[in-house]
Amino acid sequence: MSSPVTGPSTWYETFEVGSFWADSSGHASPHALLQMMQDVAWKHAKALQFGYSDLGSRNQFWALSRITMQVTGYPRWGDTVRLESWTSGTNRLFALRDFRLYDDEERELMKAVTAWLVVDSESRRPVRPETVLQDLVVTSLPSQFQDPPEKITPPDTDDGAGVSYETTARYSDIDAQSHVNNTRYVSWMLDSLGPSWHESRHLHQLSVNFLKECVLNDVLDVSCTVSEDQTRSDHAITRIDDGTRAAVMSLRWRS
Repeated sequence: MSSPVTGPSTWYETFEVGSFWADSSGHASPHALLQMMQDVAWKHAKALQFGYSDLGSRNQFWALSRITMQVTGYPRWGDTVRLESWTSGTNRLFALRDFRLYDDEERELMKAVTAWLVVDSESRRPVRPETVLQDLVVTSLPSQFQDPPEKITPPDTDDGAGVSYETTARYSDIDAQSHVNNTRYVSWMLDSLGPSWHESRHLHQLSVNFLKECVLNDVLDVSCTVSEDQTRSDHAITRIDDGTRAAVMSLRWRS
């Protein structure tokens, strides 16, 4: 029988917003916040002994499947922020994890809930998260959200109303799991909106579903539709060789 695992119920990490995280406005970009979240998730999981190496010894790995994120303010280049995270239970095949970002005056800038899958390295199929978390004695804390991240309906671009472009998964897009890192999906989908869009609007709500992995040299179609009032955009990434949907995203914007 394995020994119970104890560790901190909440993980805190402090970041200085570097120039590499800032967009043309001088603020941290949405995908920069996702990179911070990913870093904190790995560190907390490692402290609780179900991190990258721990799952690797079982021929398994974590895969981020869904995100719901709400942003009230973006830190500027040079600002110091504190990101906290905690496990917030399970939902079917998903292990849930919450995040909350504060500025140096303890004002909340962002909150998010994420849904993760434990994936078998050989079959590439998910396994129930309880097989990993069964020895964890740290109590999961309540989520900030009433519901787990939602399933997103892909945008309808068949009528030609949307815009799209092609991209290819390159070496710099690939992570330690030998597939495209999830933050790259978000970057690609945000790129489908032009510079003038980003200069005049602020993203305040993001929902993403990561559906299939992409690997080196995959050729991808990145599509986008925008609502008439321009407060919502819906995005999708599709593998061109087989038509498989890799990711979908729904965003809410403010001027």
